[in-house]
Amino acid sequence: MTHLPTGVASGRSETISILAGRERAEPACDLAPLLLYVVEGQVAVAWNEESPRSVTASAGDTVLVPAGIAIRTCNTSPGTTSRLILVRG
Repeated sequence: MTHLPTGVASGRSETISILAGRERAEPACDLAPLLLYVVEGQVAVAWNEESPRSVTASAGDTVLVPAGIAIRTCNTSPGTTSRLILVRG
């Protein structure tokens, strides 16, 4: 087998779905960056709780999160589930 079935995580990557209006938190990893690729939908990726910042990413966009940064990803697509691929460095 050259790939894992959809929704199955490997040691470095996983496919996730976020329902419309919902969010998901990713803890900080001090050792490696996190790469988010938006497969479907639109999400807001927020970080830095002391001075909140965010970026909006749509299908086809990639977001690179440096090591040591915790993020919160919120589905901003009305009525649509967003799908993402997360890759840990």
